[in-house]
Amino acid sequence: MYLYRWRYIFLLVGLLLQVEPSRRLFAQQRLIGDSAPEHSLNNVVNYDGNSLQLSDFRGKVVLLDFWSIGCPSCIAAFPKLDSLQRRFDKELQIVLVTSNKLDAVKAYMKASKYKLPNLPLVTGDKILKEAFPYKMVPMQVWIDEKGKIRAITNPWYATEVVIEQMLAGNWPDMEVRRDNLQYDKSKLLGEQSLLDLADYASSFSRFVPEIPAHMILEKDSVRKVSKKAFYNKSILSLLQTAYSKRTFPNPSQYRNIERIRFEGVDTADWFDRKADEHYEEWRRRNLFSYELKIPLEKDSLWFDFMQADLNRFLALEYGVTAKLEEEEVIGMILVKLKEDIEKNNFDYAVRRRREVKGQPFRTYLNPEELTFFLEQNAGKNVFFLNDTGIRKYFPIVLKNDVSDLKHINEALAPYGLHLKKGKFKLERLVISKVVDH
Repeated sequence: MYLYRWRYIFLLVGLLLQVEPSRRLFAQQRLIGDSAPEHSLNNVVNYDGNSLQLSDFRGKVVLLDFWSIGCPSCIAAFPKLDSLQRRFDKELQIVLVTSNKLDAVKAYMKASKYKLPNLPLVTGDKILKEAFPYKMVPMQVWIDEKGKIRAITNPWYATEVVIEQMLAGNWPDMEVRRDNLQYDKSKLLGEQSLLDLADYASSFSRFVPEIPAHMILEKDSVRKVSKKAFYNKSILSLLQTAYSKRTFPNPSQYRNIERIRFEGVDTADWFDRKADEHYEEWRRRNLFSYELKIPLEKDSLWFDFMQADLNRFLALEYGVTAKLEEEEVIGMILVKLKEDIEKNNFDYAVRRRREVKGQPFRTYLNPEELTFFLEQNAGKNVFFLNDTGIRKYFPIVLKNDVSDLKHINEALAPYGLHLKKGKFKLERLVISKVVDH
């Protein structure tokens, strides 16, 4: 009752989705710990006879690799699977499974000039798809030497290191494949629940492998709401977006990492994983999704909402906060040599770039992007400021060595622009420890 009356709700949901191998997560008819199906599988090639049973491989670890002729990444993985089979031939059996009929498989392989690996291949499959329902391929099912299902997962674990662990009896804790996830890409995650009733809503969630990395930037004039969402992004990427109000959707000035100052913060996880850490484990800990829904009339404030949400989340998750600070620096300033120069020289509407290795390249930029580009390539602690106020694009031909200031000014001169050394106030994004965290 109170939920329906309270129309204006602000929710900062620290929704930290933990992936646990619980039976409640599955739509599959066969679950972790169940026995593998014992049905006879027909239409098999690369095997002694045209049928097989999974029990034929009892005593070995069995990997069922579900694929389709419409999945290039599945087919690209065949050489790796073939290599793993040769490496562990006495202890492992890889079986390829597709619902495509054999004639379709042969026709596709011939037309695309791909080669099937020398692995048992079940074609026209319906039985295993009923036992292990899936929406997307590739998908893999791991069965132990006793015929028990040990994992239903994505294909990242098919490596020599992981298989050696399995054969040693140390089965890794593999991320569960959740094909029962009822995700509608046209909606935010929160919109698929009672959060539909909220006019203000924001949420964070940990890395969700079943959702592709993407973003939503929508203005719904019918429902009068603005939706912004960024899925499976690093905290650094989210911060760079939140503090790019002046340049968005062009690259944030804070993509130049030198414009970010870390104070007392361990940055190891922010940039890369440890040498001995599995990539999937790093992604689980360091990639997040952020969603925001606000009234349409507040759309211009979405950067402010995102900054506030991120700072609350950062304080809870990392014990840090982010803020903008100005400091005086000596750098390069892009200026106009005379007024009204853009009327004659800045009439290029198309932004594109052509680069040939070892040769000069032509790039279409506006002055803001030009200073960003130069700063990205000028080296450590060299900053640029655009003081022209010009937004239109123009063509500039540059050498590959953009540290040659004389050359750059020669290229800018026809447009009445000039780079000069000077002192200016630089806005930096400062990430620091929260006091008494």
